[in-house]
Order: sequence, then structure tokens, then C-alpha cells
Amino acid sequence: MKTLTKIFNYLRSFDLFGVEPALYFKGQKKAGTSLGFCLTFLLLIFTSLCFGFFGTDLYYRTNPQLRYNEEYNPFPAGITIDPEISPILIELNDVSISTFWTNSSIINMNVSQFTMKQTDDGLVITQEDYKMEICTKEHFSKLDDTTRNYFQSMVLDHFFCIPKDLKNLTMLGSFDQYIFQTIKFTISICNNITNDGKCLSTEAIKETMNSGYIGIYFVDNNVLPSDYANPKQTQPKEVFTNFMIDSQKEIDI
Repeated sequence: MKTLTKIFNYLRSFDLFGVEPALYFKGQKKAGTSLGFCLTFLLLIFTSLCFGFFGTDLYYRTNPQLRYNEEYNPFPAGITIDPEISPILIELNDVSISTFWTNSSIINMNVSQFTMKQTDDGLVITQEDYKMEICTKEHFSKLDDTTRNYFQSMVLDHFFCIPKDLKNLTMLGSFDQYIFQTIKFTISICNNITNDGKCLSTEAIKETMNSGYIGIYFVDNNVLPSDYANPKQTQPKEVFTNFMIDSQKEIDI
């Protein structure tokens, strides 16, 4: 009988809900103090704030909200284009999109820095012209992987690019300010006066490219709220228009 009692007592020691013996004083297991109450209260506040802060941070990492303020600045800082970070590609093709014109004996393509500046002697207008070059993969080496792959998947010898080392193209101000700068792209048929007699005849050029389309590809920046760590994203964009050889056309991007 004693053996069974010992076994039963031993098994009862595994009771997860057992009550440990305790000493009570005036019906309480412990005597509280004012200092202990203040410390406990401060600990609860600190713990609640931590849970709230980290909980909110964790929530907005997965469910971000975009907040922004709009401000008007009559004299904003200028924007200088780096062709390796913000490339601009231009293509010319026929209406069937089967022929692309890049031959220098047919067309010329320039990018220009156009400047209007008010001085004590009056309005000064200047234009610095630079020749565009045929695109290569090296023009896109500094882009992120997605954007670089987008451009490098094209048939690049069908496109004109800004020279990589041309880093001074700037947009600044407006017509009604003391200085205005803009970037111009000019496409013109080959002219033997400026091309040292290397051009096809005007009739041959008109027969080759009487009309067609102009495609302009560039990089835009967007804010992606769902990417908490890197919200600024680049996105390739395109603009298309048509042209005719005997007409002049101007578009703004």
C-alpha cells in the first residue's frame, strides 16, 4: 500500500496545474510599495509605446501610404541631364515600321542647349549644337537591371542617343524670367552645304523617307509605395508622333 502511495505521489508531481505552497500576509502574497507601483506603471507605458511604434512600422511596411506636400517655387533649381542616368533615344521609321533611318547621308540629328538670358545690353540668345550618335549598350551601363535590360533588348543601331560624355544639357527657368534654358532635338534632312557633299540628292531622300514616325524613349521616375526600402523607381516611357518630309513639326515632351 505504501508503495502505491509513493508511486501516486510521484505521478502527481507532473501536474501542470498544481499550486505551489505560498505564504500569505493579510490575504496578499506580496506587499506593494508606492515606488514599485510607479516603476510598474512606467514599464507598462514603455511597453505599450514600443508595441505601438513597432507594430505601426511593421504594418506600414506591408501597407504603405504615400504622403506629400506641394510647394510652389518661382525660381526652381535647374535640371541637368546625365545621359548615362537619364538616356533619351530617338528613332525614325517608315509607316510600316520596317525601315529605320540613321544614315548620315539622309538625315542629321542634333541635340542643342538653347539659352535666353536678359543682360544689361538686352536679350542674349545662344544655342550650342551637338551631334547625336548611334546607341550602343554602353549608353545604358549605369541603369538599374530592369531598365537596362529594357533598352538593351532593342535593336540599338536603329536609335540615336545623346553622347555619354555630354553632361551639361540643362533645363532652367521660363520665358518670363531673366534666364531660360531648354534642350532641343533637331532632325533635318542631309544638306550638302553643311555635310561636305556626302548627302544623297534631295529627290533620293524624299523618295526614301517621304513620311513616317518619330519615336522618343526616355526614363521617368515614379514613387512605388509598396517598396518600403526603395520607393523611387525608374520606368521607361515612350512618345510617338508622325512626320512628313516637306513640313516642319515641333513637339514638347
